Amino acid sequence: MANATNNFVGAVNAIGLNINLLDGSGGINLGNVSATGALNVTSRAGTITQAAVSTVAVSGATTLTADNGLLAPSNIRYGIALANASNNFTGAVTANGTAITLKDVDALTVVLNGTGSATLAAAVALNVSGTLSGALSNLTTVTTGLTGTTTFGATTVDGALKVSSSGAVKRTIACHGDHGSRCVDYPTTVNPKVTVNGVVGALIP
Repeated sequence: MANATNNFVGAVNAIGLNINLLDGSGGINLGNVSATGALNVTSRAGTITQAAVSTVAVSGATTLTADNGLLAPSNIRYGIALANASNNFTGAVTANGTAITLKDVDALTVVLNGTGSATLAAAVALNVSGTLSGALSNLTTVTTGLTGTTTFGATTVDGALKVSSSGAVKRTIACHGDHGSRCVDYPTTVNPKVTVNGVVGALIP
């Protein structure tokens, strides 16, 4: 169901292997979605959300794009909010949009490509990479399980980073280049825009 003329007014429920959904006229609201392969959701004119008491479960990779598809200065991004606690993204989630919120009942891997603030929450391990651009593009990450480690790959955040992690917080690569607010995991320079478990300016080893 990937025609640009699609307009899903109500919640969309889907079960299948590889699920591809495109709404060209407004936002798309997901109901119960179960993909044993990949999930690709695109909204060209509104937000990607999910209905209350619904679950999105994906065994493969997930791509979420809330964007009108035009080049700057005509480009417009929209919000992405899949925040129900029962969601389970087994593969990596690539999120292209603004004001991104994702929650997972298990481990969560996210690649960000967005603007505005983002909130990522996982009950177990959380792996983050990608870019949030714009002065007000803050990133909040939360892990809650006993093994709730938080790992950052190549991650650029123009605003502030706030990490709450029940387990270790670490990075996979050294951070080089601009060592100001953009470089959230530079190993030797205290960054006042980085807060880890309540410690302002904490270093991410």
